[in-house]
Amino acid sequence: MKVATSMPVGAATTGGSRHGPQMLNDLNPSSALPLARRLLSLFFLQASLFASGLLQVAGIITIRAWVAASTIACISAQLLRQAAWYLWDGAHGRRLRKKIEFEFFVLILGGGGYDLCLVLFWPGWGILGVAALVYAAWCAS
Repeated sequence: MKVATSMPVGAATTGGSRHGPQMLNDLNPSSALPLARRLLSLFFLQASLFASGLLQVAGIITIRAWVAASTIACISAQLLRQAAWYLWDGAHGRRLRKKIEFEFFVLILGGGGYDLCLVLFWPGWGILGVAALVYAAWCAS
């Protein structure tokens, strides 16, 4: 519905289009509020859907990253174990083990340690133990 207005002669008319400042004058404040509410609810709905989708994508990425990291960790541990075995079993490893063993026995047996080891690990202790058990059994009967 067009309302007749008095305009000066020669003034340009927009031809009834509702764009620009004239549109703001035609908005009824009582009808703008429900429109704003609908727009906001639509915006919040889209935002929540986007956030939930983003959360699902983040969960999938996290799970895949964890699987990749655990696979890399397992492969690295296996390769490290193989490398350590090759180093331990190689010629240099054997020489190093012999040197460490020699240093250990010099540390333990040096300065009278040989006599202590001989007393502790003397094979005759087994024979004396069996003899003591036989004597105890003979005395008990």
